[in-house]
Order: sequence, then C-alpha cells, then structure tokens
Amino acid sequence: YRLDAAFPNPFNPDTRIGFGLPSDAVVEISIYNVLGQRVRSLVGGTMKAGYHHTRWDGRNEAGRGVTSGMYFAVMHADGFRAVNKLMLTK
Repeated sequence: YRLDAAFPNPFNPDTRIGFGLPSDAVVEISIYNVLGQRVRSLVGGTMKAGYHHTRWDGRNEAGRGVTSGMYFAVMHADGFRAVNKLMLTK
C-alpha cells in the first residue's frame, strides 16, 4: 500500500493524489482540515489492485471552495493508514 505526495503541492486550483494497492481492497481517502474535521471524501469503496489517482479541487462536500491553508489527505485500506499534508493557496 502507498499514498504518494500530492502534486502540485502547494496547489491552486486542484491537486492530484496517487495511491497504490497490492491487492483488491476497500479504500477510503478523505481530506481533513487542521482541526481534524472531514472536509471532503474523495474515494470510498472497493478498488482493484494497482496504481490509481484522484483529484481534489479545493472544495468541500457541499461544493464550496475552502479557505487557503493546510489540509491532510488520509488514506485507509485494509489496516493501512497514511497521511499527507496539502497546502491550498489562493
């Protein structure tokens, strides 16, 4: 399992987050703010083994743009957990 660094980072207006799975797995990737509140869910469900990517456009679940600042991409998959920092600039 792996969660790659977001690119570009810092970013505006969006960033790409790559991740790899050694076998089929239930995967969740979400964005959190510095207070630990979930801002947006990007990936949720069973995915095939291999390399994948998702994008975050700096918006929350309601589709509104979030403020500039630091955020965290958190990946969970079959007991694996990884966190990467993201910096949104406007």
